[in-house]
Amino acid sequence: MSDATADDQLRPAQRQIMADLMRVTGLTPAAMAANVNLSASHVRSLANGNKPLTSDTVEALSELLSLARLGLPEEDSRRASIDRIAEALTMELAHATQEKRSVRQSQGNKRDTLLRSQEKEWMSRVARQPGLIDQLPRSEALNPVSLIYGENDEVVIEDLLRIDDLNLSSVIEPASGDSTKRLIDLIGEQARADLRANWHHWLPRDFVVTIREEPNPHARQGIALYVATDVIYPQTWRRPRAKTRFQGMNERGGISAFIDDDGSYRRYEPHDLCTPETRLGGVALAFLVAFERDRPVARSSSYTCFVRKGIRYPGDQWWSEATGMPLANSQPLTRARIAFETQRPTGPGCDIYVCDFDGRNMVNATRNVDEHSSGILTGSTRQEAFRWTSVRSFECADNATGVWRRRMVNL
Repeated sequence: MSDATADDQLRPAQRQIMADLMRVTGLTPAAMAANVNLSASHVRSLANGNKPLTSDTVEALSELLSLARLGLPEEDSRRASIDRIAEALTMELAHATQEKRSVRQSQGNKRDTLLRSQEKEWMSRVARQPGLIDQLPRSEALNPVSLIYGENDEVVIEDLLRIDDLNLSSVIEPASGDSTKRLIDLIGEQARADLRANWHHWLPRDFVVTIREEPNPHARQGIALYVATDVIYPQTWRRPRAKTRFQGMNERGGISAFIDDDGSYRRYEPHDLCTPETRLGGVALAFLVAFERDRPVARSSSYTCFVRKGIRYPGDQWWSEATGMPLANSQPLTRARIAFETQRPTGPGCDIYVCDFDGRNMVNATRNVDEHSSGILTGSTRQEAFRWTSVRSFECADNATGVWRRRMVNL
């Protein structure tokens, strides 16, 4: 393509606006420059489309148009032409501004995508080396100060269970056996008792870890959150000076964190921590690692230990005492829809949600049915008041009044 052809395709709308402006005012680029306090070369570049319009140039050219309009009689057709040119100037400025913003955003997205890809690779490489994590210098500034869960009214937990003397390589690296069971073994009986008895150590799948705010010696470094269960899972990367909240996920979704594919409860024997009575899932450790670019330089001085409970909230009811099984609409459980009573997203009371075995396709099945709560366990006696009537519908009672007000809810 020749230079002349390229110039013809450069900002054609702007070139036409400038040609119309010179025609209606009768000014050459040099004369126009003298009137709008711009250099003649700048005006020629605008006219040729070599420079984009800016807010300053549009303001100057609009003022020139206003002066030209003032000297014209009301009936002069050039008034309408000037008005159209002024409107076209404003529209072209908006277009040029959006174009520039899109270019910047595209460049930023490419840069962010590249950085995210690099960061994921750095995090994953470290996650595959538990022995390396064990050897990193320890920093108290990287210790979590709270765990948070909840969708609206957040529950903030600051009474954390910390494990100091534990090597991840002893948990993860052995070639055979269940790593989660080994982790439950290694944390010790006192920690297991704390996890069993203290709701502060119970977390649903989605949670947030916070560290203390600046001044933090690692504030200028990248910081990554990891969760160790059967393997070490990279979670969230925060760039320098970013927020001190890290999103995490605790094991798998739905009831797959509690139930094996054959429908049995995952117990991690010989310990009695995870049973149908406790409704607890696997134990996990959360910790943070600071990076200097791709090189890990420090980790939390202790591991924060917690145990999985519930789906959306630890108090979720998804197990039937009557049947000794999850509240599933069919068998096998891995292909079933699971009902569970959980805290309402807004306001007091409970609703019944339904999800797949692994937590996918989750819906609030009783939202806004009426002003009362829809319950699986109802009244002061906590009587079970729920049953599937088909694979697509169920009946439930009201747990605010204890009255059996059955209703059908189609899914």
